[in-house]
Amino acid sequence: MHECGQAEFGDGRLAQRLMTTVTALAEHPNGSLPEAAGRWSRLKGKYRFFDNARVGADRILLSHRKATVGRIKGHRVVLAVQDTTTLSFSTHDEAEDLGPIGSDYTRGFFLHSSLALDTTGMPLGLLTVRFWARDTGEPQTPRDPESRRWAQTVHEVREIVPRDTRVVVIGDRESDIFPVFAQAQADGCDVLVRATHNRKLQGEWPDLAAAAASAPLLGTTEMVLPRGRERQERVATLALHAKEIVLPAPAAHRGRYPNPVRLSVVCAYELEPPQGETPVGWILLTTLDVPGAQEAAAFVRWYTFRWRIERFHYTLKSGCNIERLQLQTRRRLENAIAVYC
Repeated sequence: MHECGQAEFGDGRLAQRLMTTVTALAEHPNGSLPEAAGRWSRLKGKYRFFDNARVGADRILLSHRKATVGRIKGHRVVLAVQDTTTLSFSTHDEAEDLGPIGSDYTRGFFLHSSLALDTTGMPLGLLTVRFWARDTGEPQTPRDPESRRWAQTVHEVREIVPRDTRVVVIGDRESDIFPVFAQAQADGCDVLVRATHNRKLQGEWPDLAAAAASAPLLGTTEMVLPRGRERQERVATLALHAKEIVLPAPAAHRGRYPNPVRLSVVCAYELEPPQGETPVGWILLTTLDVPGAQEAAAFVRWYTFRWRIERFHYTLKSGCNIERLQLQTRRRLENAIAVYC
C-alpha cells in the first residue's frame, strides 16, 4: 500500500503487520478491532503490534507523511490546517496513563493534528499528529507548555513541507497567540488565524479593534459558509476590509521572540444575512500581504477550509469509533489511533 509501504520499524514483519492492519480497518472502518481482525490469532497479532517497543505513533505515520509530501510536490502553495480534539475513555476504567480532559471526572487524552490541503480545499494528507495527557485538571494559559503546540506545529510543518512550496498554517481562535506569528516569521512561512484578542499595537492605532474599525473597504465577494454549530451551510455576500498592523512582542514572550511582527488584519462582514441568522463577522490575522480584494477573498476562503480538520477529527470519533477502543494503556491507544489516522 502506498500509504504504508515506506514504514520503517527495523523489522519487515512489523511493516507487513501495519499494512494488514490498515487494510483490515479500511474494510471495517466503523467496526471494532475484533470485527476487523476476524480471527483471534489475527487479533492477538494486532495487539502485539500496538504494544511492540519498536512501534510508535510517529513511526506508524511516517510512511503516510512521506506520501503526503509526495502529493504536495508541484503545488506552489499548500495550506496546513491545525486543531486539537479531546479523546474520552472514561468508560474504559482499566486503561492506564490517562488524564483529565475537562472540568469533571472525564478521563482521556488529547490529539492535535495538522492536515495538508491544496488551495481548493482538497486534502493531501496529514503532516503532524501529537498526543498528550494532562497531569492535572488546571486550566491552561498561552504561556503553559501545552499551548506551545500551536507554534511548534508551525515549525514542524515548515520543516516537513518542501522549501519550494509556500505553506500557510491556518488555525482557529485558540491559536491566536504571539508565538504562532513570531515562529512563522522566524521559519519563513505564513499563518492565517482568526483573532480572539484585542491586542495592543505598535504605530498609528492603539489596538486591534481600532485598526479593524478603520480598515478600508476593498470590495465584496460571495462565499459558501460551511456549516457551524449554530449555522447551516449557506452562500453569503461578504464585505472585505484589510489593513497592515505591527504587533509588538508581549513582555511574557520577549525572551524567545523579542521582535515585533508585521501582519495584515483582514475583516469579513456578512451583508444581508437570512432572516433569523446571525451575520458572520470574522477578523483574521495573517503574515500574508493583502494588496486587494482578490487576495482578501482568497484568504477568507482559505480560512473556511479550517473546518476540514474538524471533520477529520469527527470522522475518527463518530465514524471510526476510536473512543470505544479497549486497549489497556495510553501508548497502545495512541498507536491504534495513529493507524486509524
